[in-house]
Amino acid sequence: MKELIFLMILFSNSVLKLARREGVGSWAEFIWRYSSEVDRAEFNYENFVLNLKAIKENFERVPWKNVIPEKYFYHFVLPLRVTQEPLENFYYVYKDTLYELVKDCKSIKEAVLRINEWCFTKIEYKPTDPWDQSAVATINRGFGRCEEMSILFIKALRTVCIPVRYVYSPWWPFTESNHAWVEVWTEDGWHFLGAAEPTDFDFAWFRTASRRTALVLCSVFGKYEGEKGEVLKKCEKHTILNLTKNYTYPFLLRVKIVDEKGKPVSNVGLSLCVWNYSAFVPVWNDTLEGGYGEFFIGRTDIFLLARKGEAGTYSLIKPERDTVEVVLTLRQFYMPDSAFWVRTIKVPLDTLKPGYFPNMDSLIRIRETNFRLLKFPYADKVKDSTLLSILNNARGNWIKLWQFYENLDSLSKVKFSKYLSYFGPKDLVMLDTIGLREEITFLDSMIFAREVPSKLIDSFVAPPRIFREEFGYYRAVLYRTFSRIFNGTPMDAFPLFVFDWVKKNIKVVNKREFYKPFQNAVQTLKIRKGTEAEVYVLVASILRTFGIPAKLSSSYDAVEYWAYGWKNFTFKQNVREVSSFPVKLVFVSNGVNVTSNVNYYYNYSLVKFDQIPVRLDFEPIISDSFQILHLERGEYFLFHGFRNVFGDVFAKIKKIYIDGCEDTLNVVFDTSIPIEELRESDLVVRTPNLQLLKEFGINEDDFNNKVFIAFIDFTSEISVSSLNSALEALKSFKGKIVIFAKNPEFVRNYLNKEGITSALIFSLSDDLEKRLGNIQIPGFCLIKNGKTTFYVEGLVLNLGSLLRFFD
Repeated sequence: MKELIFLMILFSNSVLKLARREGVGSWAEFIWRYSSEVDRAEFNYENFVLNLKAIKENFERVPWKNVIPEKYFYHFVLPLRVTQEPLENFYYVYKDTLYELVKDCKSIKEAVLRINEWCFTKIEYKPTDPWDQSAVATINRGFGRCEEMSILFIKALRTVCIPVRYVYSPWWPFTESNHAWVEVWTEDGWHFLGAAEPTDFDFAWFRTASRRTALVLCSVFGKYEGEKGEVLKKCEKHTILNLTKNYTYPFLLRVKIVDEKGKPVSNVGLSLCVWNYSAFVPVWNDTLEGGYGEFFIGRTDIFLLARKGEAGTYSLIKPERDTVEVVLTLRQFYMPDSAFWVRTIKVPLDTLKPGYFPNMDSLIRIRETNFRLLKFPYADKVKDSTLLSILNNARGNWIKLWQFYENLDSLSKVKFSKYLSYFGPKDLVMLDTIGLREEITFLDSMIFAREVPSKLIDSFVAPPRIFREEFGYYRAVLYRTFSRIFNGTPMDAFPLFVFDWVKKNIKVVNKREFYKPFQNAVQTLKIRKGTEAEVYVLVASILRTFGIPAKLSSSYDAVEYWAYGWKNFTFKQNVREVSSFPVKLVFVSNGVNVTSNVNYYYNYSLVKFDQIPVRLDFEPIISDSFQILHLERGEYFLFHGFRNVFGDVFAKIKKIYIDGCEDTLNVVFDTSIPIEELRESDLVVRTPNLQLLKEFGINEDDFNNKVFIAFIDFTSEISVSSLNSALEALKSFKGKIVIFAKNPEFVRNYLNKEGITSALIFSLSDDLEKRLGNIQIPGFCLIKNGKTTFYVEGLVLNLGSLLRFFD
């Protein structure tokens, strides 16, 4: 251990010395001071010094260098991280490309708009796995989540020395999602933009959505003072800003927590939650040291949970005044079966118009050309369907993998395809071939895997990813390390030796650091510390290296491993058999079994109320009439909610207690909504102009049957995401589908690829939009039996659920 610390200090002196030699010493020391320990261990000349050199080179030649305040430059230009993406040398690789793009710009604003157009031509929005890919990987893949799009846009702006910060709403309260975006500093202050979404400043699609949010946060690298009232929390290496007031008019929430005698209780955990994906999930967790806290929150209903040990309490806060004061009394925690409305703020229609209108047709053509270059071009040469899938999913990384594959012998090619078949698409895009041959060899030579069922090998041994850790090869490193340490240990005792070694040699540190990746096994081993979940990933990785099936538990607070049956290990208790009991769930609505239309996470969730609400990760066993979950002993809560067109939720909660006494616990969950709880205004934002729609060939018989109508702009993330949520429901829709689109041919091609070929698609011109009543885009309407069943507008990620509900 002392040797390792000495080497790390020696290396840090070396990399900082190189930075000073290159003229970026003070910048390097700033980055080093506030970087995580794992980043310090990973910094090298390429991802540290060369990046800072690139910023220095561009800073000396951009025309706005003299107008940037120094504190903005340090906190919003220099940081090498945006969030938890892998370290990379993006600034160095793209410094000249991006400088050439903006060198003739007359202002920061002009440069920002031009770079956002460039980002648009490189990528589009698509949901991806919930760990961050690098900016280079996003370009190579051609798409990413909003967070990954923001990472690319921010790094592109910082490359040409424009101050920019990462802003996010942890969870939207009015739909099933969250969002991240970008704030850019220009000559007249901070403005918001959507990444790779060419719009005017402060006119991104979430302009209205952000006015309805509960919380808008910004994590700033380093210790930052912020403007008056902005700082929500000062952490050791980063500062959290509450920017909610920049987007909406918040209310002040004052919380006081007392015991049953009315005495304030210190060090209480407090969670501020909104409804999202069928559960109350925290937008902010805090520890109230003196039992008191103040928070500026957007004007939406907030569920408060206070916990300290076994004591707890909760309250649903409805912000009807500018200041809401609440006193929570801690007692034995209890939540009854209940149903209630959770309301969200309504905002008036925005009538302001932007002043910047990009040439979207030209940008789309450029993007399509770029996307074609990412496709694997030799499909006709590949007979192996598994290999072809790998190369297609690798997108722009196909070149590296194809060259590697072509240089292998026949047997190694088979092993290559087999091993890479265990990789997810995101990891294939970021996969490096350096070390790949050795990794395949170690996987192939697992001598103990022969006694393990092949199904377990395919699920819990061969896959390289355990959880959401930063991707990296680990088998060769772990095999060399632990085959020496545990030499001669019988395999049935091997897991116990691993647990014992890890407990003695790896320190668990659960301190929150925003600018830190979720460590992989090798990184945790290198610095000999990690969060509890990171250490569990190390344990699982060691066991998989030696052919023992291993995984994290559904709540990520234990390692489960297979030794002729699943066993469980946590730092709180010794190894024990995993005792889980079947729970049979049946969902009914108005007396009808609707289980086949109910999906875990999207329609219902299982939650444990620990120190914070924890939504558990499950994949139920599904049949048409029931679903099976296997749960350990304990108290759980089933959550289900129906969203109306404004995003309000009618929530239902049912408690389940597993005592282990029954073979199967039968649970019937009634998801129906009492008719008295539904108003027409809960379902219909506006009434469509049916006479105008008849001009497009929709006749009275269609209206008396079923017609689904969409008004969309497919260059906008909000339209794409909303329609994507309904694709499966539309494939089985028995009525007429009518779509009015700003870009009809693009939409037609998209739907055809999804197998939806019967839709009538029309051009949504500006004139038609006015005739329809200046509708909000996107908008979605279902007409059934001659009546408007629902009409929703804006981001609607429960569109498919609405269609199925009323079908």
